[in-house]
Amino acid sequence: QFLWSFRLPGEAQKIDRMMECFAQRYCQLNPNIFTNTDTCYVLSFAIIMLNTSLHNPSVKEKPTVEQFISMNRGINNGGDLPQELLMVSDLNSAFVSLSGSQTEAWF
Repeated sequence: QFLWSFRLPGEAQKIDRMMECFAQRYCQLNPNIFTNTDTCYVLSFAIIMLNTSLHNPSVKEKPTVEQFISMNRGINNGGDLPQELLMVSDLNSAFVSLSGSQTEAWF
């Protein structure tokens, strides 16, 4: 729900910095979920990219949950994340949009 409270900026460098800050804060509040903040950052960015792929009309082949899980194997300092962290089926019904001149800008 973090990204539902505001719109992401359209600039990749700003998104990167916001996601770094998010990962650091999330790991401070939840110290036993990830082995380090990089894991949280990578998973968070992967979810943003998945969201984009699922809701961008120009992406014809939408990734499956199985493909998403496979792409994120070993990101927890060489280990896999718990399955419940990789279940992202809710993204099919909602999307995260970016700020900009358009009402909905795809990332």
